[in-house]
Amino acid sequence: MVYLFIVNRLCRPFLLLVVAMFSLLSVARGQDVVNIEGVSLLSNQKSVFRLFEIENGHLQEIASSVPNANGNFGFCFYPEKAGFFLIGTGNGNQPDDNYIFWLNKNDRLRLNFNDSGYHLVNGYYSPENAAMSEWFKTCKDLMNNSVYLRRNGKSKINSAVLFKNTENARTLWLSKRKKTNNKTFEQLLPWLTYHDVVYFKSLNLLSVFSNNFLQFDLLEDQVGDVYKQTYDVYGYPWGRAAFEQFVRIKSLRRNAPLKTDSSAFSTLSNDTLKGFYCLDKLKEIKAYDKYLQVLETYKEHLLTEDQKREEFFMQNKIRKINAGDQAYNFRYTDTSGNIVTFNGMLGKVVVVDLWATWCGPCMHELPYLNEVEKQFDTKDVAFVSISVDDKRDLEKWKKTIKQNNMEGIQLFASGWSDITRYYNVQGIPRFMVFDKKGRIVSVDAPLPSSGKLKDLIEETIKKS
Repeated sequence: MVYLFIVNRLCRPFLLLVVAMFSLLSVARGQDVVNIEGVSLLSNQKSVFRLFEIENGHLQEIASSVPNANGNFGFCFYPEKAGFFLIGTGNGNQPDDNYIFWLNKNDRLRLNFNDSGYHLVNGYYSPENAAMSEWFKTCKDLMNNSVYLRRNGKSKINSAVLFKNTENARTLWLSKRKKTNNKTFEQLLPWLTYHDVVYFKSLNLLSVFSNNFLQFDLLEDQVGDVYKQTYDVYGYPWGRAAFEQFVRIKSLRRNAPLKTDSSAFSTLSNDTLKGFYCLDKLKEIKAYDKYLQVLETYKEHLLTEDQKREEFFMQNKIRKINAGDQAYNFRYTDTSGNIVTFNGMLGKVVVVDLWATWCGPCMHELPYLNEVEKQFDTKDVAFVSISVDDKRDLEKWKKTIKQNNMEGIQLFASGWSDITRYYNVQGIPRFMVFDKKGRIVSVDAPLPSSGKLKDLIEETIKKS
């Protein structure tokens, strides 16, 4: 029985394997592989299961798996390190139908999913995931009256009673549960469960009371207590969404919402968190002119490289890329480890090929690309092949270059990186052409095999 994997190549790279059920254990031995085997008992038989990692307070999809006729699905992957991952049928933006697990290297996890949640299969789960399953059951009432409130209808439990019961249940469970031997997990579990409760409480309040600001005082936690450090946002699966909602609630005084940034900032003691607030506000803007205007006010609060990077791609998402715009100044290493930048090639027409060793259509284009390269002088044209292979495949990339006698400048991007996000690349191979002044000619140029790429290059040389 072969599991069907639909790999999301846009996510942070993991080495994903398609494995047969009978060979699953033999593949995993000694290779730090995590095996996840599931059975879908959902009423919606068309549901697709997804595996997520946590990245900067968001869920980042690693892969998706389509259950077969018997409901079987699975994942097999190499985690970079042990930690929290999520499995479920949700879209990743909200906690609906996505469940948190702790995965160690070499773990094997079996579980069954139904419409009310999931159940672990005896003998196929770690002590950490036994604890995660217990926590899921402990906070289920709060989840049903917050996360799933729209699905379940009007809340049947008074919010104040619900919050008190959940807090008491959490405190009792943490004090009585059997501890694991995993020190890192034991340190993070109280933190995770606390943030679960705070986030689910905020969802309940916003759903039940809407603009009844008086009731928002039921969220007794203070912003400075909940969000003391950057990890409180970055490390939690829905950290950014939770932070945004929490600040929104705490910025509302009785009968009068606080509409100014200074009011919101007054609730935040961490300067990095003020940057998160600014990013969330910028995300709401759809008009590019207005975005630039607001950015002038906010940019001084974007302190970390991650925040500046996020703003860069957020801005690019609403800015339409046109021919004649200045190209993105990428920066990648070549086969010798030297840094090569786009700006370092100004003065030449630049032809970029985005490819990977695992991409069949990309490999098909290589001989055609080699033929095109031979027809141009390197003084006029720079041919740049940028591999989006995972960093694990660095040696494989070098070997492929030699085996295929690949010419031109060969660069390694270590996965789906800046250039793909900047130009919103959804698939490869992808060819791009830029003029001698570094301006965009086409970011979706013809493939070499079409015979039209050569014509476009010649036309660009003449105009330059």
